[in-house]
Parts: sequence; structure tokens; C-alpha cells
Amino acid sequence: MIPDDVDISELVDELNADGVYVGSLGDEYPRMEDQLIAVTEKAQEQGIGDMRIAFLDQTPAHTADLRDIAQELINRTGADLVLVRNPVSGAVVSDDISRATLEAAQHHFLADPDYVRAANFFVDYVSSTHVPWGIVAVLIFIAVAVVAAGTWFVTRRLYSK
Repeated sequence: MIPDDVDISELVDELNADGVYVGSLGDEYPRMEDQLIAVTEKAQEQGIGDMRIAFLDQTPAHTADLRDIAQELINRTGADLVLVRNPVSGAVVSDDISRATLEAAQHHFLADPDYVRAANFFVDYVSSTHVPWGIVAVLIFIAVAVVAAGTWFVTRRLYSK
């Protein structure tokens, strides 16, 4: 559920304008927005797609609301990836990137107090090559099945004579 004190329309407008919303952090760190815009451009260049980043000033009563906010932002902006962070927690949503990859990258993103460095790490992690364990498991299963079938066939021929 999206809290009443979060203006989704304002967030959507800001994210559609330049891909980044920094809230009051922009007053304290005037270069932050430009640095984060560069991170969103880097995400595009590295094949992640259209990434949007929103930093909220307050923490909702329920941390799970951050995921709802992120989901609403991805739905209304058409982005490929949305990162939402506040002083205590955050959420990451994508329709294209696996949940396991997002959660692994999100762990560092939420732990690093340097928001720009954290966002850069997130992009680097998500865009790096990962072993597709599902495919590897299927290939191993097929290889074992072929070896088992071959063994059965050979032993059947040897002992049937």
C-alpha cells in the first residue's frame, strides 16, 4: 500500500523528467542528482535498460510499502528497473532482471551510505555476467541421463550374448 504522504504523481513526473528523484538530499548534496543521472545513463549503456532512481526523505510505517511504491513507479514510468531508497531501507523492482540478481545487488545498494557509489555498484553487479544455474542444472541432468542410457545400452549388449 502506498502511504498517503507519498506523492506518486510528483515522483513519476520527476522520474520522467530526468530519471532521478533525490528529494531534500538535493539541497544537502547539490551534485548528487547529476551523478545519479550519469548512473542511469551507464545502466542504459550496459544493457540494463531504462533505470530510474528515487530517494525518499521519510520511511513509511511499513517497510514493505517501499516495494509497492517501486512497483507503482515502474508501472507508471514504463522503466525497466526502479530503485527506491530511504534513510532506513529500500526496494528494487524489474520485470526483466531475475529476483535473485536484484536481491543480491540490492543488499549492497541498501548497505552503502554513499548513494552514488551504491547505485554504481548496483549497475555493475546487475550488468556483469552471472552463471545461469538453471541452464547448468538442466545440462548436467541431460548429461547424466545420456551417460546412464549409454551405460544401460552397453551393459545390455554385453550381457545379452
